[in-house]
Amino acid sequence: MLASLRATTSRAVLGSRRALSTTPAVRSDTLKETLTEIGEISTGSKTSFEGVADPSESLLPAPTFGTKRPLMLIPPAQDPLLNYLSNTIMRDGKRGKADQTITRMLTLIHTMTRAPPLPILREAVLAASPLVKCISQRKSVKITQKPIALSERHRTAFGVKWILWASAQRPEPTLDARLAREVVAVLQGDSRALSKKAEVHRQAMINRANIGVRL
Repeated sequence: MLASLRATTSRAVLGSRRALSTTPAVRSDTLKETLTEIGEISTGSKTSFEGVADPSESLLPAPTFGTKRPLMLIPPAQDPLLNYLSNTIMRDGKRGKADQTITRMLTLIHTMTRAPPLPILREAVLAASPLVKCISQRKSVKITQKPIALSERHRTAFGVKWILWASAQRPEPTLDARLAREVVAVLQGDSRALSKKAEVHRQAMINRANIGVRL
């Protein structure tokens, strides 16, 4: 008797739960009838449920679908700038060690700026890259300096070279920490790499008469 009563009650409760979970808008009359039937089976008398709330009115807050948690943008496994930087700092063919240094550098940049590290590195290299350089040329017995424009590849090479040169003069004990600090310093305008770039541009402006192109 108790087993059959328990089974009947469980089926009724399961049916009401299934109706509440699968049906978006269940009428309160259906819920009242179900609860009344359960009360009659268990007690043998009618039970009224006048204070039952409408199941369509949820007590939980409505979910928000427009907001997303900010994620750290992980740099790709293969990137031309990261590959060039790893090849530049690599010593004795130890590419794995160079890649680990670059990874730690990107992590430190993200820790200091709370922003994706790869765009910050690109901006720093672009800010430290010169537009022109001066080459020596001979005119008769006189050697003069002639400014020439640089390609994107040569500009990147100079920018990376000067950032590494400026980071070598920092007091941090590890290369990754020095590089991270120098990249942030370039974007803040407080780097020796920017001073070197300004000096090259100044020399190009002084020797602009030696270009030999009449406008």
